[in-house]
Amino acid sequence: MNENLFLLYNHYGIKETFTDSQIIFHAVNRSYRDFWRQIHFHGKNVFNQDTKNEYKSEFFLSENLPRLFESETQQDFDKTHYALCNTLIHMYDGICKWSYGIAQRLINQTLVHLIVIESNLQTRYWDINSARRFFHVPVETYTLQMATAYGRDTYKHVLHLKCAPLEDVTNRYHMNYYNIEKVLPFEKWEFPEYIEYQTALRKTIEESSYADPVDWWFQAFAEVAGIRFTHSSRSECK
Repeated sequence: MNENLFLLYNHYGIKETFTDSQIIFHAVNRSYRDFWRQIHFHGKNVFNQDTKNEYKSEFFLSENLPRLFESETQQDFDKTHYALCNTLIHMYDGICKWSYGIAQRLINQTLVHLIVIESNLQTRYWDINSARRFFHVPVETYTLQMATAYGRDTYKHVLHLKCAPLEDVTNRYHMNYYNIEKVLPFEKWEFPEYIEYQTALRKTIEESSYADPVDWWFQAFAEVAGIRFTHSSRSECK
């Protein structure tokens, strides 16, 4: 138990005496640190914990994220998730332009962190074990590759799905296999490609041996983290 407490404090700044909102605040802050370079306040890359702009999302989610844990169906979860993402986007109007891709990453990465935190701390503030079957997976490069790469059979958890959004001069994007030169980076994703990706992923995982989408995400991330698919070919984008 002491080792778990050390891990939580060292990585998240969390103590076992923290309230539920304090834990979420620190989990959001950890998520923010994971991709802050994609956020431009007033056109500049900024990360300063002492400014009110960065704290907007931490305070908002520390109060509102638990609504996701109250979902009784996938439809409930998706509807609440959509509302939270859009509120985050509009909170920053006039400060910076947040895409749906940035908002989802902050929420979904925080949910992943809360799974890790709760498995170690066991606060029972939330019934994460029941709610996690509805969770979306964070959209980031490593696991997007694992979900949508073509012909990568050397990886155990690759899914071979044709649902990576590739740049398209006519329709903004089209779904296909992963292509490193054409794939839209997550910070440019909007809701249509996001929900299409999550739906395709969920459908495939429901027919697999994975417990839920997050179970696949943890295993896929652990397998491929630190490795980039460094080339694309015709076979990767059919």
